[in-house]
Amino acid sequence: MSGVWELKDGKVRLLDKQSEPRRKAPAGEQLSSTAGPRRMLVHESSGQPVSSLEELEALLADLGWERDEDDGTALLKFYKPGSQPDPLTLSLPRDLADFTSVHMRDVVVKNRGSFHVVER
Repeated sequence: MSGVWELKDGKVRLLDKQSEPRRKAPAGEQLSSTAGPRRMLVHESSGQPVSSLEELEALLADLGWERDEDDGTALLKFYKPGSQPDPLTLSLPRDLADFTSVHMRDVVVKNRGSFHVVER
């Protein structure tokens, strides 16, 4: 099994993402993953890193995405009207500190040619 293994008190266990310490992102920090190599979401046409969820929401709106009604969860949900046969959806965390490379990949894959991820 791949991953990070921890030996503690004579026991071996596989660490999962939930057990890794989370770093709190200061306001204005660029959207980057919380574990492993530092990755940033970059807007293709401007070449600038996306620096906030509000900025990402505006860029998604320009691409035709609409924000779903607030359901009180920890996720912001977006959908792209007119995408058939199955409508495209995105679920992104409300808190910048919870934005991971999985969320970045989802944004990139569902918006081909509009975003990419870089490591720094």
